[in-house]
Amino acid sequence: MTVRYSGGTARLYAKDIEKPVADVRYQMMFTQGTKFTRMKWWGDFYASKELKNTGEFIMEFEDGSRGEVFVHTGGAPQSKSGRYQYSFNGRGRLSGLRGCGSHSGGRLRIKATPGCPMPLTLNERTTSEKV
Repeated sequence: MTVRYSGGTARLYAKDIEKPVADVRYQMMFTQGTKFTRMKWWGDFYASKELKNTGEFIMEFEDGSRGEVFVHTGGAPQSKSGRYQYSFNGRGRLSGLRGCGSHSGGRLRIKATPGCPMPLTLNERTTSEKV
């Protein structure tokens, strides 16, 4: 099983009314599904404002993929920056990727499309890479 890493920006939506709640910077890990297991994805994100409620949300990533997440608090704001840290667990599959591959059916399919960053395995990640 390979664990892959991805990071960037995303928009968090209230699940029941599809209302934007916050723009966030995230770090995510995910595993590919096999015929015996489903794709799993989880991670952390920072928001510039405190979320009034935690729980179920929809997260839309910069590549256009969307998925349901369960958000829980990760701690108090960090010092003077006022950023709030939260953790999330993906529920189900990621879908709707535009032009950069597809997350569906428990399998991760990635196309090498110019301008689309490829997720890195933890072994491929270098210390000089910006997070």
